[in-house]
Amino acid sequence: MLEFVEINPSGPLRAVMVWLHGLGADGHDLVPLARELGVAGVRHVLPHAPHRPVSVNGGAMMPAWYDIVSPDLERAVDVTGILASVGAVEVLLRAERARWGPRVGVVLAGFSQGGVIALHTAFRHRPAPLGVAALSSYFPLAGALGEGVGPCGFPVFMGHGEADPIVPLALAEQAREQLALRGCPPEFHLYPTVHAVHPEEVAHLRDWLRGVLPSSD
Repeated sequence: MLEFVEINPSGPLRAVMVWLHGLGADGHDLVPLARELGVAGVRHVLPHAPHRPVSVNGGAMMPAWYDIVSPDLERAVDVTGILASVGAVEVLLRAERARWGPRVGVVLAGFSQGGVIALHTAFRHRPAPLGVAALSSYFPLAGALGEGVGPCGFPVFMGHGEADPIVPLALAEQAREQLALRGCPPEFHLYPTVHAVHPEEVAHLRDWLRGVLPSSD
């Protein structure tokens, strides 16, 4: 199973939020963001992607959920790598559900290629997550989810930098359209930044998360 960083709440557990980092980072990269949200009752689980050669970086070994062949992210998508990482995250989710019981729901969140894995996992995993947050991300293979994949049935948050040079805004807008066609039009925000999380985005994500969590009563 994937190794991970964990941050546990001081009070009663309401949900588990699984964070998937971007290319070349690891689970520690999103710890400050998870802490900054400050939403009570949430256990944060931040797994580390396995090391693999990444073609766009000259074949260098680094943490990656799947290979990136070209700066053109729509070219030669690594289907095998994406599905393998989805499977690894599903194992982690099953372990969390077995540990905490069926009454504790799961929220998936990911930055950049981590958002890709979060979205694809959400459509395959049952029971469905409470929600999915895709930050500075996109949705390759949306038209090839395949038979046996459930309907949307969960809210989606998307935040993207207007000047993102890594994941072009056009890909985020395309993902928004694809998700809407599948019955889950995302809450979609643009920010005056590049390939990064904007401070205003943190506030929006916090409000969205509070809205998808079960009542603390």
